[in-house]
Amino acid sequence: MTFTRIQNVRALISQAETILMGSHDPLHDHRHAERVADYAVAIATELNITKASHIDALRLSAWWHDISRVMTEKPSFLLMPFIDDTLSAVILAWTALKSGKWNRTVWLASRLILAKSVGTGKLFARMFLTKRMRLLLDILQDADTVDTLASERTRIIRELVESSRAYHYAYRVMVWWFVSTAFLEVKTNAAKAQLMIVLQEFMVWVHQEKIMKWHTDRYGQEWIDYVHARLLFIMTQLERDLAFVRIHTVS
Repeated sequence: MTFTRIQNVRALISQAETILMGSHDPLHDHRHAERVADYAVAIATELNITKASHIDALRLSAWWHDISRVMTEKPSFLLMPFIDDTLSAVILAWTALKSGKWNRTVWLASRLILAKSVGTGKLFARMFLTKRMRLLLDILQDADTVDTLASERTRIIRELVESSRAYHYAYRVMVWWFVSTAFLEVKTNAAKAQLMIVLQEFMVWVHQEKIMKWHTDRYGQEWIDYVHARLLFIMTQLERDLAFVRIHTVS
């Protein structure tokens, strides 16, 4: 039974990878899903989560959480964040049922994606997840957040901004939103450490002379200064949290 479950999970992950390779949204393609899966497993490992079915559910949910974005050639910047997780959860469940791959791991992964939904996620979490399972939800959400400004995405972002006026404005608004709200807040200490690394890499990238000029020419010095100040503030908060954890771990 366990072997069959593992086979089914692997098959569904492979299917998701194939589907996402055809995504029209390069920021939410198979590379993003793979990184989120890797982050999720790394965070879970740091938190001493060792149950195979839980690790598999995290990996499976990471691979399927953006699957609905392949349904349209032009995913909406405004609409998709509110519906993509809900649709993706339904698509995963339906695909598994239709192909005879349904099992408890798929059920858990579907619930994690559903509970990750913007707006309705908290309600779904209370309805479908036990308190113990909500830690897995935190891990999945944290992993997705960590990848927001991952260095692997920066080249893609530049290409998109260069080729599309919509992405030009979207990048400006999204980065402002990321640094101005609680968007980059993560719940687990393991994710805070991962996010710190990602933000440090992002700052190094932005401060390259060529990249800084690229940003300044398009968005202005005032925007650059604001984003820089906010990122420094976020990183300072992260460092304080991590230092607090280190002190209490030693003591």
